[in-house]
Amino acid sequence: MNRAQKIVEEASIQSKRIFLPEIVSPVSLKEFLISQKKQNLSIYRLDPQGEWKLKPEFFQNAIWIIGPEGGFREKEILLLQERNIPGIKVGDTILKIETAVVFTASLFRYSTIC
Repeated sequence: MNRAQKIVEEASIQSKRIFLPEIVSPVSLKEFLISQKKQNLSIYRLDPQGEWKLKPEFFQNAIWIIGPEGGFREKEILLLQERNIPGIKVGDTILKIETAVVFTASLFRYSTIC
């Protein structure tokens, strides 16, 4: 974890970012959602079958959940639906995890310069 945080810090300095992302240990989806209840943030998930299309406000005070390469398990999908976390469709293709992360980060960045 220390190595990952150091990489984030160095990359933030190099790119002159004001916000320093925090790297945390992996937790289950359920634990994550419980920990976010107290936050005043909107939560969205990438979903190739999502009903919603992208809107600029989806990047204001928001958290995006990117699922595993095989997709969310049925139990996880039910949990997300119970919490009313909408699936956002960003195209007809299924993205690999590495691509999904970069894609989502790019959308956040784009939303700050428009």
